[in-house]
Amino acid sequence: MKWTKPEHGPARVTAAGKIIAERKQPSEHLSKEMAFEIASNWRSSHGYALQVLSMTLRRRARRIDPKALIAQRLKRMPSVIAKLKRFQGMQLSQMQDLGGCRAVVSTVKRVDKLVKLYERKACATAEFSEKYDHISNPKDDGYRSVHFVYKYKSGHPDRAKYNGLRVEVQIRSVYQHAWATALETIDTFTWQRLKSGLGRPEWKRFFVLMSSFIALMEKRPLVRGVSEGPHDIRWFDELEALIEKLNVVATLDGLRSGVHIAKDVPASAAYILVLDSETRNTEVIGFNSSEEAARRYEDIEKQTIDRPNIQAVQVSVESLGALREAYPNYYMDTARFVGILQGFLRATKAHKKNAKKRS
Repeated sequence: MKWTKPEHGPARVTAAGKIIAERKQPSEHLSKEMAFEIASNWRSSHGYALQVLSMTLRRRARRIDPKALIAQRLKRMPSVIAKLKRFQGMQLSQMQDLGGCRAVVSTVKRVDKLVKLYERKACATAEFSEKYDHISNPKDDGYRSVHFVYKYKSGHPDRAKYNGLRVEVQIRSVYQHAWATALETIDTFTWQRLKSGLGRPEWKRFFVLMSSFIALMEKRPLVRGVSEGPHDIRWFDELEALIEKLNVVATLDGLRSGVHIAKDVPASAAYILVLDSETRNTEVIGFNSSEEAARRYEDIEKQTIDRPNIQAVQVSVESLGALREAYPNYYMDTARFVGILQGFLRATKAHKKNAKKRS
């Protein structure tokens, strides 16, 4: 397979990143169109390193959980631009998650085992850079997962051009994945931008409390500031009220039932998912090679860069069936999260009933 090679040095990539993020004015030497081309090449050049790290993740995850879901993707250009705008000191040439692969395992205990395997065993083709444990220390918005950042490293002359490229490895449980999927779905269809720390306070608080409820189920630390102690469940009443106020179950069920998915997509080496949040239509396009998919992906992004209702992502999974499991937000598939919600409501109802009997 022919992989994209990085055609520009770090300084030019950094300059291009500043232009696409509107932190620097274009010039005759570096127009906005040229900056976009440079940024696209830099992102695509992470494909080979991403493939190598994904194969390692697949082998290791399947040792822990034979049914582990593995997926990989190159970061969407609108997401790249948004991140550069949000973090003014960040440079495109140093961004750690342009290429990312993820393992979703059945339980948080299996997350722990896979994390320990990574901590104990070095990667033959990559150098460890950073670890972020957002399960032991959840983000303030409720996000929970463990991230490892690696720098690709090879002594082979044909692969040395990829040395130093960063790839992010994410490990999370199915419950944590369900939470992230629900948040992204609400982001897409209500224009909340919750992932960027924006949005309505009620929805932000809802996801913080739901993350804490899942953490309680998984016997892991709650989001900071939610509880005053391990037996403090006064926030259950607040969460129950938010579920009713926001009509969460009906909202998520309505989004799921309204989506139209393209049919008869053949099994392929790579896919592009194109979601139109206005028409609620998801198109799935299969390709025989990642190179062919990358060319089409760049064209789609150029054509839709000023259309925020269009989200496109290029992904690789082991099977067409795994596509929906790996990227359920493109299918508005929040069934697992709704199940967790309903479990919370049942538990709250039972707790109140028992409390009433005791009184």
